[in-house]
Amino acid sequence: MERFFQEGPEILPLDEDRPDGFIASPKWKAAIALAMKGHEKATQYLISKSRQQIDPMNPVVLIEVFSQLTMVRTRPIVDFLIEFLYSDRKYVGLGHMEESDFNRAYMTLYGLIEGIRGTHGVKNATRAWMDQNRTSYKIIKQ
Repeated sequence: MERFFQEGPEILPLDEDRPDGFIASPKWKAAIALAMKGHEKATQYLISKSRQQIDPMNPVVLIEVFSQLTMVRTRPIVDFLIEFLYSDRKYVGLGHMEESDFNRAYMTLYGLIEGIRGTHGVKNATRAWMDQNRTSYKIIKQ
C-alpha cells in the first residue's frame, strides 16, 4: 500500500474526464487504506486532495468524497467533515432538489458521531451541539 501511495498515479487516463475520477486512482485507494490505520501523511493527502477537488458547482464530487472518507473514521478526517456543518453554501443537487454542504455533512456525520442524531439535522441545534462537543465527540465504530 505504501508504494501505491508514494508512487501511484493521482488519476488514471480513463478517469481524466470525470470530476470524481481521482477517487478511482491507486494513490487515493492506498491513501484510504493507510489512513484507516492512522497513517498521518495519507490522512493529510486525503484532506488536501478533497479540498482541491470539491467543486461547489458539482455536488456529486462532494457526495463521493464524503462517502469515501466515511471508511476512515479517524479524528482528522471527521474534523474535516465537520467543517462543512458550518458552511451555508447551497447548490442544485441530484434530482434538481436544493442541497447544501450542511445537509451533506449532517447526513454523513449522522452515522459517524455519537449523539449528533439528537439534533435532528436542525442547523442551529446541530451547530450548537457541535460547538459544545467539538473536542469530546465520540466516533461510532464500524
